[in-house]
Amino acid sequence: MDNYFLMMLRAIREQEEVILYNDILQVSEPEQHQAIAYLNQVYQQESLEYPYQSPPFDSSAGLWAAKTVYVASQLLLYRKNTQSDLLSLLPEFALPKTSAGVLSVDLTLRFLPDIITQLDILNPEDELIPILEKHLYTWHYSGVSYPLSVENLDFSIETSDPCLRQLYANRIIEYRRKPLEETTAFADIVGASLGNYRDFFWKNY
Repeated sequence: MDNYFLMMLRAIREQEEVILYNDILQVSEPEQHQAIAYLNQVYQQESLEYPYQSPPFDSSAGLWAAKTVYVASQLLLYRKNTQSDLLSLLPEFALPKTSAGVLSVDLTLRFLPDIITQLDILNPEDELIPILEKHLYTWHYSGVSYPLSVENLDFSIETSDPCLRQLYANRIIEYRRKPLEETTAFADIVGASLGNYRDFFWKNY
């Protein structure tokens, strides 16, 4: 039997495309296990290029994010649900946030800003948008490309691990997110990372 959940994850990871095969919001346990194995493999490959010692893969966080992106993508096209249904379909992560969780979540949650943008184009008043934005405020490493209000972000976890902090700084530079660069959490490390090449990587820095 086809695992549409895994097929969608592969498509969004490898082709940066959302491919939906049917209006299926529920994911079976065997499908979840296959997805976890795939995400773990992807994490091990990505972490080879991480600076410092990378945190271990967090399967619970990775699976939660994958299901969040999968369901959000389905709801982008198929919508038969009330707001209370949406909240139950897109719950918050039930365990404490960790550096391992942040990086494991990011394997798929990094695509959430694009989904929110599409929702906003279709209907700026869509009640799904604030639900998904709330997830990005919690997991804001995955939302660096999205215009989140910096004053509402907690950087305690993101700055507690050298690997994650450097990756966060790299992403700030990639998207030239001045409001994030100006925070006390990242001003020094972004400047140090740019070094003598700041005009090349970030003009008008």
